[in-house]
Amino acid sequence: MTKTFFSKSTDIYYHLALEEYLLKHTNDNWLFLWQSEPCVVVGKHQNVNKEINAEWVHRNQIKIARRLSGGGTVYQDLGNVNFTIIKTMPHGQQVNWQTHMHPIYTTLHQMGFPVEYSPRHDLWIEGKKCSGNAEHVYKNRVLHHGTLLYNSDLECLNLVLDAKNKTYTDHSIPSVRSTVGNLSEYSHQYGAVKNWLNELSNRLSHTLELVDLPKNELVKELMEQKYTQKSWILGHFRQYAVEVHFKWQNQTVSLVLKVEKGIVNQIDINECPGYIAEALNLHLLGKAHEYSLYLELLPNISDQFERLVHKFF
Repeated sequence: MTKTFFSKSTDIYYHLALEEYLLKHTNDNWLFLWQSEPCVVVGKHQNVNKEINAEWVHRNQIKIARRLSGGGTVYQDLGNVNFTIIKTMPHGQQVNWQTHMHPIYTTLHQMGFPVEYSPRHDLWIEGKKCSGNAEHVYKNRVLHHGTLLYNSDLECLNLVLDAKNKTYTDHSIPSVRSTVGNLSEYSHQYGAVKNWLNELSNRLSHTLELVDLPKNELVKELMEQKYTQKSWILGHFRQYAVEVHFKWQNQTVSLVLKVEKGIVNQIDINECPGYIAEALNLHLLGKAHEYSLYLELLPNISDQFERLVHKFF
């Protein structure tokens, strides 16, 4: 019997830790719904800075997280509802997207949303993607999770994921961008996201066993020691290089930052005044390649560098 619950927390790091705990430390089948305050979540094998608009994310205090599963980067806010499905499956049958998504797919149809499966195992409605999905297999267990865009801020979503014109060299798995749409655009029957979520929860709990939210100290430990840590969010993606070009006092500056586990370990200077090159090495080498940190580091070189921070991402 599948156990289901709705989490009242809106902390993305908590939920990612909870998923890993339920996957690896229980034998039960689970389906639970949850929401997050504004955040951007990258896949396990993605380069964070390559995927996001770091300047916009920082300015709007949007949290950055990395999940256990692969796949593309997603934006979440309180207009979005996430679902997590965790199962024990026979060997060789763990990866079965439509089987895992069937309860969500069926319930949405019952609620009047004629969603369709896409070739990439997502859900679409009227030609727009409304649900991105990803999976992770652990032994004979599978974690399948997805988003359900109901009334998300799509303008913010597009700005967060606007990562164009970046020159990165890496072996990351890039996101595939799609036209997205909210389910509320299709039907206004349920009104606010709270009403829609209550109806979705009630329909699922009629067919599944409703239980209380599991509590375990290991979830807190996973959250604090893994999912909130820069070593996981930035450093899990092992190596990359980023080209940086800008004008400095009528001179062209060109350099390459080489990053290992989230830390700048080499700066190749192609064109740059000597004192600027020396200052860049002094202030950036051995430091995390992180937008908020560069806002602190670059003005140490010159006040004018503050306006150039976005060039390094």
